[in-house]
Amino acid sequence: MEGPADWVVRPAAEFVYEREFGNREEVALLAGLIWQVSEKLAFDVALRQARINDRPETEVRAGLTFAFAAFG
Repeated sequence: MEGPADWVVRPAAEFVYEREFGNREEVALLAGLIWQVSEKLAFDVALRQARINDRPETEVRAGLTFAFAAFG
């Protein structure tokens, strides 16, 4: 989920539950922010906490999204 697209900085959240019977189970929650610098550029940062097969996992994520015209 993301906050409204017209906000310059908007919250983002994600919940994941995956299970492969007898093999793998993952429960994860991610919370972060997206900074819309311009119409064609955005930065994001988030913290993700997960439990995979009863082992804890913590990630800090950062990203960059940009748009460009491929043709024309």
